[in-house]
Amino acid sequence: MTVQVRAALALKEWGAVIDAMSHGLQVVTLRKGGIREKGFLVQDRTFYLLPTFEHQSPELIKPGFRNSLERALADQRDESGLIVRIRADVAAIWEIDDERRLAALEPHHMFTKEYAETRFGWRPKQPLTVLLLRAHRLEQPWRTGFPSGIGGCRSWLEVDAAAAAAEAAPVLADAAFAALAASLHAALD
Repeated sequence: MTVQVRAALALKEWGAVIDAMSHGLQVVTLRKGGIREKGFLVQDRTFYLLPTFEHQSPELIKPGFRNSLERALADQRDESGLIVRIRADVAAIWEIDDERRLAALEPHHMFTKEYAETRFGWRPKQPLTVLLLRAHRLEQPWRTGFPSGIGGCRSWLEVDAAAAAAEAAPVLADAAFAALAASLHAALD
């Protein structure tokens, strides 16, 4: 008997960020790479968002986004592993290396000003990578189990996506996403 595996790329991201994206509240992710990585490299333009729960806490998140953290902790993993609800397409990439552009980004993410500055300041010789993501909600949540490397400090994992459901539709309508994208381009270009 032959077992077919459909390998796919997954980006590890805070469960709270994924929840905010699944509700159309956030369309960006801010990255510098994991401790085991020399930097952050975008490995593909389409990938799944794999929820992680390390390092996130209410005091790092703006009050208006704390419901995303609560929902993520209650709903995005169970004893059978991680639950994937979103596939993302990269719509734009920026590298930010100055505090003016970091401040311009502030209305577009869930992090407190202090935490965003901490992320920006970590590995100060490397820019902060900002990804504008078009999120697509999967028709059915997909339980991945616990993929190899999930506990390590790395951004990307290859996962067996054979059981992943097809996507239903983008989280945001075209006009709403275009308006957010235009606002980000105006702030960061």
